[in-house]
Amino acid sequence: MIVRKLSKEYLQLFLCLALIIILLAGGFHLLIYPQAAARLDELQKEHAVNLELKNELDRLNNSYCELQGKYELLLQENSKLEERLQNSGRTDAGKGPRAYLTIDDGPEKYTAQILQILAEYNVPATFFVMGSNNSGDENMYSRILEQGHALGNHTMTHRLKTIYLSKDAFMEDLLRLEELLYLKAGIRPDIIRFPGGSSNTVAAPGIMKEIIAEVTAQGYDYFDWNISTGDCNTGLTAAQLTANVASQADRRPGQDLVVLMHDFNRATAEALPQIINELRSRNYTFALLKKGIINMKHR
Repeated sequence: MIVRKLSKEYLQLFLCLALIIILLAGGFHLLIYPQAAARLDELQKEHAVNLELKNELDRLNNSYCELQGKYELLLQENSKLEERLQNSGRTDAGKGPRAYLTIDDGPEKYTAQILQILAEYNVPATFFVMGSNNSGDENMYSRILEQGHALGNHTMTHRLKTIYLSKDAFMEDLLRLEELLYLKAGIRPDIIRFPGGSSNTVAAPGIMKEIIAEVTAQGYDYFDWNISTGDCNTGLTAAQLTANVASQADRRPGQDLVVLMHDFNRATAEALPQIINELRSRNYTFALLKKGIINMKHR
């Protein structure tokens, strides 16, 4: 009887203990689960953010590859333009002296007409351009190159009284045009012509000497001329401009010629076909100016 009573009490105690364990376990679970759920939610959000960032990185990588491809194509096109500039085959046959036609102060209103004449006669020319484009064609700088001619730097403003105040003033103006030509035509010319020539009387001799030393140190070559059409005088006729070239060429038989012209003068465009014919009749071939090709310097 006593044994049964003890067994009953032990059973009740066991059941109580079991109930306590169950309650404690359940309570622990109720305490822990919300924290785990919150952490799980945070992890899911972090994963979503990471996935989004990965997708964005993939997109940027694809864009970078696309831009890199376009950049390489532009480099190839630029290389081809520079090669055409340096190695233009548009010269006459023969081994006679060379004539380098140079067109200053453009682009101007007669630049397009001059380009058309040069194309008709299959003759290359070097255009020493400025920053002002008065040709009516915003693509004229690149158009000159595309037609097989050369671009030279003639300073941004051509304001002699300003650019020849000092070496720094000149270089600032020169580099402004260099940047513009790179933007418009994709090249940075390494040939220049000083406004008024290296023998201009505006710059003080000491300053001009500093400027020449600086442009040479910076890797540029500069060119003056030994033939002038005289077309800065807009009162001269096309026949007079042609006669000027012919008579000066006859005083330099067999010598290479650098011919100075300007594309703001209608008479220059009118005279150009006959100038080409006069020089061809004297066995001249035509070529582009490029760095080191001829030492044509007034000083």
